[in-house]
Amino acid sequence: MLKSAVLFTFGRLVYAGSQWLVMVYLARFVSIDLFGTYTFSLALCAPIIMFSQMNMRTFLITDTTSKFSINEYVSTRIYIALFSLILILIYAYYYFDTGILKIVSAVAMYKTLESIIDIFCAIFQKNNLIKLIAISNILRGLSLVGSVTYIMFLGYSIEIALFVVVLMWFFFLVSHDFWYVNKYEKIHLIFNIKKMLEIVKSCLPLGIVMSLLTLVFSLPVYFIKYYHGVSFVGVYSAIVYFLLVGRLITDSLIQTSLSRMAFLYNEAKYKELRGIIVKLLMINIFIGFVFYYIALQYGENVLGLLYGENFSKYHKVLEVVVLAAILNYISQIFGVIITIKRRLYRMVVIHSIQVIAIFISCVLFVKPYGVIGGAYSLLIGFIVILILNISLLLIDGDIKKIIMAS
Repeated sequence: MLKSAVLFTFGRLVYAGSQWLVMVYLARFVSIDLFGTYTFSLALCAPIIMFSQMNMRTFLITDTTSKFSINEYVSTRIYIALFSLILILIYAYYYFDTGILKIVSAVAMYKTLESIIDIFCAIFQKNNLIKLIAISNILRGLSLVGSVTYIMFLGYSIEIALFVVVLMWFFFLVSHDFWYVNKYEKIHLIFNIKKMLEIVKSCLPLGIVMSLLTLVFSLPVYFIKYYHGVSFVGVYSAIVYFLLVGRLITDSLIQTSLSRMAFLYNEAKYKELRGIIVKLLMINIFIGFVFYYIALQYGENVLGLLYGENFSKYHKVLEVVVLAAILNYISQIFGVIITIKRRLYRMVVIHSIQVIAIFISCVLFVKPYGVIGGAYSLLIGFIVILILNISLLLIDGDIKKIIMAS
């Protein structure tokens, strides 16, 4: 498990690091308004794209009975992803000016392609082909940061750079992801409405949950843009990305253990399951506190070094965000157990409560306190979800079964 986790994590770190380097480059070398528009475009597209994914990756990996075929999963993901792209483009066309429309369109296209690639990586993961996932992540990560920095260095716009990224990723999809998956399972598009609707029905709660999870991060962005303008959106998004980078590390560890955890739970092997959960909790808490120590001791210097001196004064925001991250990393573990149990509609309810809590917090804190008000709203949201996850597992008796297992 450790070797797979290291390889999987390394690939995702390269990918996340590349996205972060793009953020750093834009924060330093373009106007704060353009940077804010880019991060706002990400926040705008995220809930729709994540809803279209329906967390089908997790559902496919944990589908131990092969209820649906690989081609049914792939076809459903592609059709829904393209439909979501069309929706975003139509919305952006009617509600934004040409400048924002171009950036939103470019972001939507590259995030849609990312969504399609994700389902191929799920197939790799189901077959324990972790090396191929790492290669896919590395290829996309390096091409992303290389294309954006080089194309913009030549004087072209960010949307042109992102269109180049889309072309390169499509090439990698065909030459790597599709080619290797096709060796194990002959991939072809099918249009079976009945099966697609069954998949959507099965995954819909997960889709709603994933959309709600993105709203957790996006809601403060919407409020900050409304009350304080797009430039402060860039500040908030750049700092919150620290949380997302850490989350990619912890999520990588969870993903490599997911199939095993699902098997152990379904077989009632709670002692072994407890061992995995304890390890994951210890690692996640350790990562969170390392981040918090860095934020507390060196936050001002880190922000200044990465994003420029204008960001240094927001080091208190970074401290609050990292506190939220620690709670998020712990909550992830309990959320996975609920996912394995297939109590999906309960997840919809608890994450809806989390989003409502963040919405109310944003109403109360963002207008008077600005960026740090958004950070406090995020912290409150993660306090709420941690309490709800633990409470749900206590009510169902799962925590008792896992702790008392012998």
